[in-house]
Amino acid sequence: MAEGVPDLVLGNVVGSNIANLCLVLGVMGVIANRIELNFNIMKVDLPMMMGATFLLIAFVWNGIFSKVEAVIFLLAILGYLAIIFIQNKPKNLNDGEDKEDLPPFNWSQPMVLVISGVFIYFSAKWNVESIKNLADILSIGTEYIAQTAVAFGTSLPELVVSIMALRNNNADIAVGNILGSNIFNIFAVMGLPRLMGLVTVPESMLSTAIPVLMVVTVVAFFIFRDKIIKAWEGWILIMIYATYVGSLVLIP
Repeated sequence: MAEGVPDLVLGNVVGSNIANLCLVLGVMGVIANRIELNFNIMKVDLPMMMGATFLLIAFVWNGIFSKVEAVIFLLAILGYLAIIFIQNKPKNLNDGEDKEDLPPFNWSQPMVLVISGVFIYFSAKWNVESIKNLADILSIGTEYIAQTAVAFGTSLPELVVSIMALRNNNADIAVGNILGSNIFNIFAVMGLPRLMGLVTVPESMLSTAIPVLMVVTVVAFFIFRDKIIKAWEGWILIMIYATYVGSLVLIP
């Protein structure tokens, strides 16, 4: 996934998570003007995202991300998925439900999944090669491109899904999409590549991106605490993101 570019993993994860919390959540708040959540965000999702974020910061702060830490992340994502499954497990699964109501199995679905996986693999490989070439041309570290262009591209699906969810009056799905994406980014996207190879921690990220991620996470906590996201809070998040990206572009 990041063969030959070990700086790419952390840059992509941190940059994408900052973009999710600042850009995606900010745009949502501005578009909707006021978002009211119905589910208890403080029960699982928000504490898990904050825990994952600060655990990531603690693990990389010494400049090293070890395989043991990667295994801890992968166990954590399995635990998170188990909690989600238990919470959303149908209560009357075996209570005489009419099986005719269930959708029929369609072989095209697993075929689409496999074909999509192949395209994702090659597109990711070409993406990494493009990042390496672009970094050489601009004479900058690959982590800068990962935190900006790659992270923005990674967060675009979250932005589209969240906006569509808002249009369908599903604010809970929109916000859950952001939190779940950040949790998955940290636990899985950091964990799996480390088991396959080295994941480096650039010094530049310890002085810029990591502190920004810490601040943004705390800001998001206070925004989410009352389960209401207001337009002015969205503007603040967007301004934080613009300042962050501007600092990376202007001060490489």
